This record gives sequence, C-alpha cells and structure tokens, in this order.
Amino acid sequence: MTPLLCRMLAAAAHHRASGVVPAVLHNLWSGETHEFRREPDGFTDAQSGQRAVQAAPDTVAIGAVSLRFTAIDDVAFAARIEPSGESVTGRAGGGASVTLHHGEAFHQYAVGQAAA
Repeated sequence: MTPLLCRMLAAAAHHRASGVVPAVLHNLWSGETHEFRREPDGFTDAQSGQRAVQAAPDTVAIGAVSLRFTAIDDVAFAARIEPSGESVTGRAGGGASVTLHHGEAFHQYAVGQAAA
C-alpha cells in the first residue's frame, strides 16, 4: 500500500467514524503532516490533489481504487482494497488517532486541526 493510499484510508476511516473529515493527519512513524480539504461528496488530499468520494455507505472511491469498510464494533473496522483484494484492519473511533494494520505493517496517525 502506498503512503498516499494509506493516509487516504486513514482519513476515510476517521471520516466514517466521526462524520468529520480530518483537517490534518500527522503520521507518527514518519513525522509527516498531511492536510485534507472537505468536499461536498468526500475530501481531497491537499498535497497530491487526490480525491476520495463516498460511493456508497460502506465504500469510498479513490481514483481507480475502492475501499470497502466493514464495522467490527464502535471503533474497530476492516477494509478491503479493490481491485487488489488486500485487507486492512484498524481502529478509528472519531477521536484523536487512527491506527491501521496492513499485513506486518502498522501505521498510526494523530488527527489534528489545521494551522491557524
């Protein structure tokens, strides 16, 4: 999974859990900060210009990739990346962080507000 797809998935998971597009995600592993812009039908990654569109209640389209979410409980989720069939699990309760597990990889993002 590319770093762009990873942060887009984290933003989509936070949006799905809280109903709010994160203004900023801070990658706790790399130290990078990424900003997002809310759109009427989804959100845009400010750095790349990549858009995510809510295609169905459980599906987010990011270009040619679809993320299909399944809730496990109030916080935990599973996502399937199509067309590759890769699976991701994670936790996003709409709070201050999003955690993703992708195979052996572990990704954690802090959710923040845009700079004043």
